[in-house]
Amino acid sequence: LGMRLETLKEDIARLEEGIEAVRKALAQEAQRRSRDEAMALNSRGVALYHRGAAEAAEAAFRSVIELDPGFAEAHNNLGLALSRQGRDAEAEASFQKALELAPAMAEAINNLGFLFHQNMQFEKAVEMFKRSTLEARDASVAYTNLGNACYRLGRYSEAVDAWKKAVERDPLNEPARDALKMFQQAVV
Repeated sequence: LGMRLETLKEDIARLEEGIEAVRKALAQEAQRRSRDEAMALNSRGVALYHRGAAEAAEAAFRSVIELDPGFAEAHNNLGLALSRQGRDAEAEASFQKALELAPAMAEAINNLGFLFHQNMQFEKAVEMFKRSTLEARDASVAYTNLGNACYRLGRYSEAVDAWKKAVERDPLNEPARDALKMFQQAVV
């Protein structure tokens, strides 16, 4: 009887281990599905944003964040949707949240810089665009934006340097080439 009791205890312990393993696997599967759903909703929001449906895109991005609060890209995208609606303070908070979650996210850095530029906060824009040139894989756009912000501050040599770097990285960068050409014509 004592042997049977020990065997039953061992069997129960193995069953409990098995049940725990199944619970963990189910939790991981639920988390994977939630992440997949969040990614699909984020893609839907991006499509809506590009179609000009900023309010619908906002709703999609908010749903993503509800599913996965740590999804930095969704916070960045929400910032874009809010900015398009003229809700700049909320947009700034969303970009900042994206950067809190992913400090090296070049898109959020650049978007925040662009928001500052739009609101004529050129010093803040320069700061963000400089940071973006360090983080972006293709920094051509960041250098173009940096040049534009420096130009607005009257820092012309910095603007020209930034535009030149933009063209060096992407010889087809029309805005940077046009800015350089316009500046050179104005100086002559």
